[in-house]
Amino acid sequence: MISLLLTVFTRTPPWVWLILAGLVALGLMQAQDHSVSVSHLLAQPLVQGALSLQSAIAAFGLQAWTLLGWPLGARAWRVLRLGRAPANAARATAASA
Repeated sequence: MISLLLTVFTRTPPWVWLILAGLVALGLMQAQDHSVSVSHLLAQPLVQGALSLQSAIAAFGLQAWTLLGWPLGARAWRVLRLGRAPANAARATAASA
């Protein structure tokens, strides 16, 4: 086991260690509290949602059940994850104002 790890460490190119050091430094910077704009906050979930829908369409074709099943599956996952149906955000915001 130790010889395997030694082989991995000795045969890894130096540029891989530089990338690892950069990623560790980036992770340490991201671990600190900082403010994020709304556009940056929403960009990643929207892109992942679009890619997920594109993948579903590529796998099952552009059919009505694909377009309906994708958001229904996402909602079912959210209900199972939260244990309840998601509240209407507009209604919750209006009630708290």
